[in-house]
Amino acid sequence: LHMGRTMKEDLEAVVERLKPLFPADLDVVAAYAESYHEHFAAQLAAMAQFELCERDTYMLLVWVQNLYPNDIINSPKLAGELQRVQLGSLLPPRQIRLLEATFLSNEVASVRELMARALQLESQRWAQDVAPQRLDGHCHSELAIDIIQIISQGQAKAESITLDLGMQIKHVLLLELAAFLRSYQRAFDDFLERGRQLRNYRGNVIANINNCLSLRTSVEHKWQNPQDLPGRLLDPLSELKSHGFDTLLQRLFGDL
Repeated sequence: LHMGRTMKEDLEAVVERLKPLFPADLDVVAAYAESYHEHFAAQLAAMAQFELCERDTYMLLVWVQNLYPNDIINSPKLAGELQRVQLGSLLPPRQIRLLEATFLSNEVASVRELMARALQLESQRWAQDVAPQRLDGHCHSELAIDIIQIISQGQAKAESITLDLGMQIKHVLLLELAAFLRSYQRAFDDFLERGRQLRNYRGNVIANINNCLSLRTSVEHKWQNPQDLPGRLLDPLSELKSHGFDTLLQRLFGDL
């Protein structure tokens, strides 16, 4: 990023200060731009040969696919000068595809792990008989908020590279969400069976029923076109809600 900022500032200085001093046929701006481009391309090609960590893979893609073409080549002061130079990409298409595939794999694995951890922490609170939070007087859980944030951040990260990569990860994240919801339903069903004697059992059941509406609303809002949602994606929420209501009714009738 520092090198990119230096390149941008140097090229702006060339356009503003050096260009007027040279004859037009010398094209000093193109000469500087091509020299910088070749230097960066060589450095990035060398970096890409190594096994990069998740952060470095992401930053390399952001630089090659977003910052360099948009913030430098198409910056207001340089666009008119550099577009005619046709510098091209800093990495060959095949190398970019490999890096994007690595990024997608890393990011999906991270999203999966974060959602599993969020569910594990939530399940521990149920098992430890922790009273649910209250929001506007209603039993509340942060799980729905956490899950939507995790999904949204994963997609936003891909979109910060290219919008096309954001579209690619969107479908995969929906599949991960579907798998998470099935895990959530199984964990909740297990709690319904095992936690009947806990003091905060009823409150936590209600909190999870309320969670279903929050998750359903958030997912439908984020993916506004129902055709984008895999078939039966939200079925586990309907099952979870139904099982929760059945349990509460059984306890109510048992108390009569």
